[in-house]
Amino acid sequence: MEDDKPSKEVKQEPLEETPNSKTPNPQSPPNNPDGHNAQAVSNQSVQNDIEAIGNRGKRAEWFMIGLTAAIALFALAAVIVGGLQWHVMNGQLTEMRNGGVDTHNLAVAAGKQARASKALAEQAKAQTEKMRQALATAATQATATRDLATQAKRQANTASDAIKASRRPWIMVDVSIDSGEFSEEGLRLTIKFSFTNKGADPALYVIPDFDIVSEEAEEKSHPNFSPIGFVKRSLEKLCGEFKDRQNRGGPNNGGFTVFPDQPRSISIGEAMPPNKVAAANVWAWMSDPSKNPNHMPVPHVISPIVLGCVDYEFGSPREDHQTWFAYQLPPLTVTNGPIAQGLLVLTPMLIDRDAFYAD
Repeated sequence: MEDDKPSKEVKQEPLEETPNSKTPNPQSPPNNPDGHNAQAVSNQSVQNDIEAIGNRGKRAEWFMIGLTAAIALFALAAVIVGGLQWHVMNGQLTEMRNGGVDTHNLAVAAGKQARASKALAEQAKAQTEKMRQALATAATQATATRDLATQAKRQANTASDAIKASRRPWIMVDVSIDSGEFSEEGLRLTIKFSFTNKGADPALYVIPDFDIVSEEAEEKSHPNFSPIGFVKRSLEKLCGEFKDRQNRGGPNNGGFTVFPDQPRSISIGEAMPPNKVAAANVWAWMSDPSKNPNHMPVPHVISPIVLGCVDYEFGSPREDHQTWFAYQLPPLTVTNGPIAQGLLVLTPMLIDRDAFYAD
């Protein structure tokens, strides 16, 4: 414990000598010292010890004072540090409390936002469903409209076709032979075409094309040969090429106009080349000795076919139409010179049912 009162200096008073006392000064023997001198030495030593003790006490007091001051300063510093720590911690606690409030507010706001987002999502989903239904309805309506448009277009086309069919020209053709002869050019025939328009409007650019052919000269050796098939293939080739030429030529590519109920006629010559006349002999089989053991003369007889079509146009835009025909001549003996008129008789031939006489 620290002493609140400062220690008092201990004063040592010297012993007083009486006047009556006398200092003996006897001669002391070496082995028996003087007692008075021994007492003086003893007192001086005690005085020195007392002063040394006093000095040590003072140093202890100053040490205690410094230690006390240091403890006081340390305690003051601790108080200051503690105050600063409390201030900082108080600020942190306040900030944490405010942060907690903000976090709570943010959480509340986030919850509200989540609910609002959910509501918006539900609204968007409902709107999407409505749009899907609207699109489905629109698609159905579009399909119905397209079907109606297609049906209307079909009806309009049907009506237009009906009008065209009721107004368009229909060319009928009669074919006859004005004359015929065998010569170095082969078989030459002059064909007369008589056209009649059975429609309501005029037929434009009317022009015929034809050929003289023979089954024997063309395809008699074919394994699947048939007269009807031969005629159909020949007509398709001849009339298809003729239509292409007319289409490439454009309007005014020859021909003439045939008005309804006003027949027109035209005569055109055509020749069958000598090589085809030679190959068209219906008795050619007799040239085989195994089939003609008696070596009978082989006659040169041909049975020609006149086939072709009449091409004409109608309307705007232009439509191209054709009328086909095929006729069989009787067997003709090949002899240079004119052919008797009685032999130049044409017999209409049947055409494959898939072919059309007129389009």
